[in-house]
Amino acid sequence: MLKIIRKYNKSILVVGGSLLMVAFLMPQAISQLGKARMGKSLGSLDGHKITAGQYDMAVRELRAMDGFFGAVGGTIPFALEPDSRTEHWLLLTAEAKQAGLVAGAAEGETLLPILARDLVTNMYRQQYRENANNFMQAFPEQVEQLVGVQHEMLARAKGQSAGTARLTFQQFDEGLAKLRGVVRLMNTYQAAERLSDRQIVEIADRLADSVLVDAVFLSARDLADPDLTPSPAELQVQFERFRELRPGEGEFGIGYKLPPRVKVEWIELNRPAIEAVVKVSLIDATKFWQQNRERFPGLFEAEREAVEAELRKVEVDRVMQTAESVIRSAILTTLRPLEKDGVYRVLPPDWSEIKPDYMKLAEQIVTIVNDRHGITIPLPGVYVRDGSWLDGNMLAGLPGIGGATIKFERQQATFPQMAMMVRELAGDSVFGVQMGVPAADLPAVGPDGSKYYFTLLDAAAESVPESIDELLLPEQLVSDWRALKRYESLVASADEEIAAIVDGGLEAFAKSFGKRKVVGAEGAVGPDKVIVQKNARVLESRTIGLRGLEEQAEVIEGVRAKAQGIDPLTPIDEVPIADRAVVVPVPTRLGVLVAQINGIEPLTRETLPTYADFARRIHRQEAFRGVGVPYPFRYSVLASRHNFSMKAPKDGDEDTT
Repeated sequence: MLKIIRKYNKSILVVGGSLLMVAFLMPQAISQLGKARMGKSLGSLDGHKITAGQYDMAVRELRAMDGFFGAVGGTIPFALEPDSRTEHWLLLTAEAKQAGLVAGAAEGETLLPILARDLVTNMYRQQYRENANNFMQAFPEQVEQLVGVQHEMLARAKGQSAGTARLTFQQFDEGLAKLRGVVRLMNTYQAAERLSDRQIVEIADRLADSVLVDAVFLSARDLADPDLTPSPAELQVQFERFRELRPGEGEFGIGYKLPPRVKVEWIELNRPAIEAVVKVSLIDATKFWQQNRERFPGLFEAEREAVEAELRKVEVDRVMQTAESVIRSAILTTLRPLEKDGVYRVLPPDWSEIKPDYMKLAEQIVTIVNDRHGITIPLPGVYVRDGSWLDGNMLAGLPGIGGATIKFERQQATFPQMAMMVRELAGDSVFGVQMGVPAADLPAVGPDGSKYYFTLLDAAAESVPESIDELLLPEQLVSDWRALKRYESLVASADEEIAAIVDGGLEAFAKSFGKRKVVGAEGAVGPDKVIVQKNARVLESRTIGLRGLEEQAEVIEGVRAKAQGIDPLTPIDEVPIADRAVVVPVPTRLGVLVAQINGIEPLTRETLPTYADFARRIHRQEAFRGVGVPYPFRYSVLASRHNFSMKAPKDGDEDTT
């Protein structure tokens, strides 16, 4: 070996020296190449070039911010142009910097504790609403503990987001400070005064100018004569008049257009009924108590109820799983041979003969549960609603299943909502609900843990009924006819109603309509049919204190029109009741409002400051409602204002993102 080295020592020195030189120069060359690449111009902003390095940093900052806010269940607090998010971020942060609103990495570092406290405050507001501050002051130690937990979570999110985006903590803090600067920029714009003094007074006047009333609402449905019977001809006229309208539409809110509707059958696994037959032996309870003393530290008799409840829950869970497996197995075994059409199945002509029979499944469940668990459970209920159509409201009123919910991946729906997603009504969807096919993967779960497997037997889309017999609730036709007749009489009796108020007062007028009947309690006296609503206010845009009539235009216009004839400087007691009583028909509610004006409160110098603040706040809410990003900060506007442009990539250019 030494002889070889001596023989070729010159060659080795030459080659080795060359390698050393390459090794010495290579890092510098790579560094220079990287700098050259990152210094490449990709566009311009305000006449200054945007380098590949700046663009790359913007990409990574935005990725980090998305990851950080996503980790805490949110998004960055402003919208970015979907197809140009990085460019929009560049423009917004540049404008915030120019406005002097970006403080730098030092501020970003201090934001985590602030965000943690904001998260805790929001948690309390969601749970306790207007009492949130009181709870936070009452339990400061709990608040600080939660703030600490949230701070740790944010710190982890920061580390993960920075790592994923290849940012140092300082670079992440700089990005967070830029985001805070953009938020400041938008808040400054939105908080800027845009109203003149005159405009503020006009808006404040609309907010403050109140007509004070005591009132009653006479509902034609509540006051209709139950003994009034329409003739077949009158019912037919009523039907023809409203059959093409949806319920709630038209002048009176009466409509008979048939909604989407279905027929359904289901099998019920009633958890409370199963719990009632599951017994826990004393031996099992004692053994479980002895094996779990850390969870049940008390004497056995003291802990027995809790021990038995847990053992019973475990056994009921097993029984429910067995019962569900019987149902699912039968459904899937029947469906497996069928041809698929996406998430749906192509049903054969004899499907009605081979589809799973819920009644037979119920009997099988009882047998199999008894064999496996030694428990005889009640026969699961099987319900078939194929005699008449059911709309969404009727489905919600079904016992048990009507109040159940269905989970699909991350989505949740009520049973009526899922039923209306059947393919024959809603078209194709990811849920795969199909007429005639049992929903094996979509069991409805009730509040008590009961489970329901259902099949939609038939479905019909919205349609205009051809005859009274097609109505889902034919008796509604009679009810509507009586209510409409009573409404017409109430409107026609406006003068008599005002005269009654003048003679005996509003309270006596309300009591003249009598008491409500108590269903199922013969001779029992219910509350008054008509109740006086006192000290209500009628403003220019809404009412306060008139239940159900908060934004009823007819009420607002009618009451305020009557108030126009009253001099606000005249004491209200000196104005005759006949001149301040008003009857306002409300056809969409099938009733009339009978009101007595007790005062007029216009805007005053004393109340102007308070209402001026409301005026500014409402104007800002209206100005920015639904706009997402304020107009001056939208991508196209920013790009034009800053002479922003990006170069089109050439063939072979690498993507800096």
